[in-house]
Amino acid sequence: LFLELLPKVTDPLSRFISIYQTVEILMEKYFHQKIDELRVKRSTIGTIRDNVSDLSSERKLINGLFEYCSLRVQLNNEEKDLVRRLFFNDKDENYYKTLKLPSFIYDIRNAIVHNYHKYELSVLMMDISERMELIWVEMLENKKASDLLMLN
Repeated sequence: LFLELLPKVTDPLSRFISIYQTVEILMEKYFHQKIDELRVKRSTIGTIRDNVSDLSSERKLINGLFEYCSLRVQLNNEEKDLVRRLFFNDKDENYYKTLKLPSFIYDIRNAIVHNYHKYELSVLMMDISERMELIWVEMLENKKASDLLMLN
């Protein structure tokens, strides 16, 4: 997906969606790995149920993926600026102070999918797409993330 589709896609919205789909693939592989670990440990049904419940939230799943891979979670200045330009007064100050990179990615995805009309995404889409590409490169350079991608 990343290597075949992305070089052909020039529209920033399509580029973001393509990259986010690869993040979703990583999230799915992380989910399966966590379930396999529980199975190998012969975990109780209660333990498995609790873990599946924790991993069933996409927000928790992307946060777990970043934690598992020891990926950067702090936003850099460009990302902080971008999220403020995107959500402006729609979020309170505490949101901006506590926001981490996995939630930043997930919140942008939600804004695109559920509220594209609400935000000035057409104006910011190039910046969002470029930022997502840089984050994805960080993920590709991460050993645990790249190992996850190689799992069947």
